Amino acid sequence: MRKFFAALAASFALAAPATHANTVTTDFTDLWWVASESGWGANVIQQQDILFVTLFVYGPNNAPIWYVGSAIQYQGLQSGQFTFTGPLYQTSGPYFGAGSFNPANVTNRQVGALTFRTASSSTATITYTVDGVSVIKNVERQTFRLQDFAGSYRGATVGSYAGCASGNGPYESPAIFTVTQNQRSIQVHEAGSGYTCTYLGAYEPSGNAGNASGSGSCSDGFAQNWTASEMKVGLDGFTAAFTARIGSSCVFTGRIGGVRRN
Repeated sequence: MRKFFAALAASFALAAPATHANTVTTDFTDLWWVASESGWGANVIQQQDILFVTLFVYGPNNAPIWYVGSAIQYQGLQSGQFTFTGPLYQTSGPYFGAGSFNPANVTNRQVGALTFRTASSSTATITYTVDGVSVIKNVERQTFRLQDFAGSYRGATVGSYAGCASGNGPYESPAIFTVTQNQRSIQVHEAGSGYTCTYLGAYEPSGNAGNASGSGSCSDGFAQNWTASEMKVGLDGFTAAFTARIGSSCVFTGRIGGVRRN
């Protein structure tokens, strides 16, 4: 049973945001927008427990304007949502075409506050005020390029079982994962110690952190269903967290990562 869960991990499935020893939340760094309101958005950059949020919107005269929250501080879980709050500013400074930049000419004023809330890795609510005007937007990560997970990785699965007939508790397993991808169709092959598994899934992009779901089977005879979110990949490898279910009650929850071999 544990072998098939290690294989499922290879499908880089991932579940809800999890708290880590050195990371307070899921990384919300991305471009966020409302898909039906193209033309404005929010750039969110996260470092540890701080979000740096830049809003590029339109002012009362319909001209482009931007506001910045440089210290949107993590407040913890509130009503089941990761919550960040901090002051929002408008700045002014030297003309970009000037011969030199004088930092002394940069000024700012606080126009209000901004709050970023989410219980998901893909969607969030941004609430902010500017000079007494309140705005609430339900946003999502903006996707403009499909991530490519294809490659071979040497990695590991770390997590735990619950609700199973036997073998509940912590589990770790090393493995080699080979991923092929055709647009939104993904296949993952895992070669573990004395077993192999193949997983098929449908990938749904979500900014730099996508989602997926599918089914898989292993040489030890186990089959399962999995769901995924926040699947991330780069030059060095991939990371994810995941859940997998076999039968009516046996669930594996954990995290995976792999260093790219090619």
